[in-house]
Amino acid sequence: CAVIALVVLWIVASGITCPVVNIVETANAIADGDFSKEITIRQEDEIGQLADAFRNMKEMIHCVLEEMNALIQAVQEGNLDIRGETEAFKGGWRDLIIGTNNVIDAFVTPIKMTGTYIEQISEGDIPEKITDEYNGDFNQIRNNLNMLIKRTHDVTRLAEAVAEGNFGTDTRARSERDKLMQALNEIGLFYTS
Repeated sequence: CAVIALVVLWIVASGITCPVVNIVETANAIADGDFSKEITIRQEDEIGQLADAFRNMKEMIHCVLEEMNALIQAVQEGNLDIRGETEAFKGGWRDLIIGTNNVIDAFVTPIKMTGTYIEQISEGDIPEKITDEYNGDFNQIRNNLNMLIKRTHDVTRLAEAVAEGNFGTDTRARSERDKLMQALNEIGLFYTS
């Protein structure tokens, strides 16, 4: 009886420990970023329910990673209009995708604004000063664009004054590399001499 009891106990114990070991190995592999390990347990008891829960968790993590990788790739390719599908996820996973979308928006808005203003300036259409507030480095970009807008307005006014024959206008170069102001100054010197 004792031997039979030990054999039955060993069978029951191995029926519990082997599946748990498989789940633990898979969980550790997932924690290490390895999604190739499969949970092979297909039972109709609590261990089977635990295995199904881990399979579902693994699949959800895999889906979130795929969504994040798709977003990263799109941004790297310059596709700044793409956003993650928040409706495909629940709870903290949805919050993660929403947060990633918000990060993309935080970059895209100032980048698109910068592109629009630079395009306008390059076409000779000097826009008004940017009044929108941005945070951190984006605010520095805004300040630099506003400085460019101001100086472009200033140079335009000087060029208009020179074109009207007002050669007494102050056309000092703003730096050694300021070819435009140097040229306006030379035009003024040419016509006043």
